[in-house]
Amino acid sequence: MKKGIFFSLIFIAIGMLFAGGAWALPPMPHNFGGTVKQDGNNVPTGTVVSAWIGGIQYKSTTVFLSGGETVYSMDVPGDDPETTGIKEGALSGETISFMVGSNWASQTATFASGATTVLHLTLTTQHILNTSASPYNGGSVSKSPNKSTYNPGEQVALTASAYSGFEFSFWSGDASGSSSTITITMNSNKSVIANFTQVQVTQYTLSVSSSPSNGGYVTVYPNKSLYTAGEQVTLTGSANTGYQFSSWSGDASGSSSTITITMNSNKTVTATFTQAISETIATPSIPSGPGNGVRNTSYTFTTGGSASSLGHQVQYRFNWGDGTLSPWLSLGSVSASRAWNSTGTYSVRAQARCASDLVESAWSGALTVVITSTQQLPLVGVLESPVDGSKVSGITTIHGWALDGKGIQKVELFIDGQLIGNIPYGSTRADVQAAYPNYPNAANSGFGMIWNYSILPQGPHEIKVRVYNQDGVTKDLVSNMVVGQFHGEFVEGVFPSERWIYNLSVTVNGVTRRYDVKLQWSNENQSFVITEIIAK
Repeated sequence: MKKGIFFSLIFIAIGMLFAGGAWALPPMPHNFGGTVKQDGNNVPTGTVVSAWIGGIQYKSTTVFLSGGETVYSMDVPGDDPETTGIKEGALSGETISFMVGSNWASQTATFASGATTVLHLTLTTQHILNTSASPYNGGSVSKSPNKSTYNPGEQVALTASAYSGFEFSFWSGDASGSSSTITITMNSNKSVIANFTQVQVTQYTLSVSSSPSNGGYVTVYPNKSLYTAGEQVTLTGSANTGYQFSSWSGDASGSSSTITITMNSNKTVTATFTQAISETIATPSIPSGPGNGVRNTSYTFTTGGSASSLGHQVQYRFNWGDGTLSPWLSLGSVSASRAWNSTGTYSVRAQARCASDLVESAWSGALTVVITSTQQLPLVGVLESPVDGSKVSGITTIHGWALDGKGIQKVELFIDGQLIGNIPYGSTRADVQAAYPNYPNAANSGFGMIWNYSILPQGPHEIKVRVYNQDGVTKDLVSNMVVGQFHGEFVEGVFPSERWIYNLSVTVNGVTRRYDVKLQWSNENQSFVITEIIAK
């Protein structure tokens, strides 16, 4: 009898340890019932009523007659979260849709485990609206609202839109009139045709030239032999070397090198160019900015001091010393940022140009920038559990965090000076990242593992975590604690001696992971010992 009591206590302890993990009861179904009507009338008895969630049917029943009304009743099942790989029913708060025969009911409901809801289901006969254009390439018809079916009495606005070369004429079929927008009432299935007629299109020619002919050229967009009346065309005058754009003449005017004209007649346009006055751009100053840094980190550099001999505005760009250039900066901007992904020494230079005619300056002198692999950040870490001086028992976690400027190579666990093995490293630690923003990979600096303290003899023990950086430098994180044990009569064996706990949920520092855990009865320790852990 004592053995049985002690065995029950073991499983009670294990159940308390993994509360919320594996042995929850399945959810109760949600009962729905009520009348089933179509257009206010009873539906035929035997009509199938089904419940759907996310496009999947989970329950069905048939309609029967009760008190002169056609009614239904069904239990919509809930999903058992303990069953993996299949969804048997609804989750709390999910929306349930109902189908009567092959038609959707107007009503939906929200699943609540164990609830009973009176839900009367109704169907409304729907009407179909077909629209078309005649001829088919003459235009299109839009519907508002645009639906596949409509309720009786619902109003729909139809708009006819003519394609190029056509104009709207009139409606036919189940509509009439010559207004391009009409409204119809859906009291039956309807078919409506929008009729279009072809119209005569007026086209014009455009002729462009340059004066003098060797001063430059004109780009036309779109470049066509004929243009439809009202079509817009963009003209750009580009000067040849030694010239600059001056003005437009003929059927266009203005001094901007790019203009837009509207083709409402045949047009002739001339771009006038004048010989340019020689312009020089002063060499900008040597860039200023950090002279050293680390790879994959962005740094900002600034230049200036350039000017145009003609008073034009200037733009700047940077040569980053690795074969790449920054784009030309916007007017007024003198700074740009760069991150090098390789270590080395780079010569950063600046250049200026005239923003209007693109005359460029010489490159400036160089700023030398030395990029190294990482900053010299020391190896740091904290063993958070077990807490030094604490008393522990059963199965819990050994966890903490560690950082180094060159990265962490591995984390080892020692108990009472004996190497046990490696502790997994790399769990999410947003709090450490916030406290150590300069360290690389601080957001994933956690280490931790599940440990069964019941395999250790009762009394004081030393937990030591040894952290290695990439250079092999180590740091020991030590905690001295006391292991407590359960007491009772000696149990010689348990059948079955091996047990699996599946889908165990473990939360460490706000991060939840799931594991399959194998337990093996140990006579020596008089408890179940974790012998295998499989991460999900």
